[in-house]
Amino acid sequence: MAREAERTAAEVWRERLAQHARSGFSIAEFCRREHLSPPSFYQWRKRLSGVRCAADGPRFVPVRRAEDSGVADGVEIELPGGAVVRLPAGASRELVTAAIEAAARAGREEAPC
Repeated sequence: MAREAERTAAEVWRERLAQHARSGFSIAEFCRREHLSPPSFYQWRKRLSGVRCAADGPRFVPVRRAEDSGVADGVEIELPGGAVVRLPAGASRELVTAAIEAAARAGREEAPC
């Protein structure tokens, strides 16, 4: 039943987005005239656009060993948002974990999603 309701809501919002595109009104004006919530408009537009936020990306990515990448002095981890974590050779598991978590938090704070 929930899938049917979601499909119906998606169809309704597709038509609303098409109406907005034809209207020539700003989103704020269109929402005011149609008695819609602007945040709902933006959320549905994002949901139906098929564009995924960086935060929705893969949680795990392939890992290359240092000897495969030419980095011999430690560990270098490139995160999806572009942040790079560099750690010295022999870094403890705790240091590696803390560095990755801190970089990931910083990336989420900057994400527009």
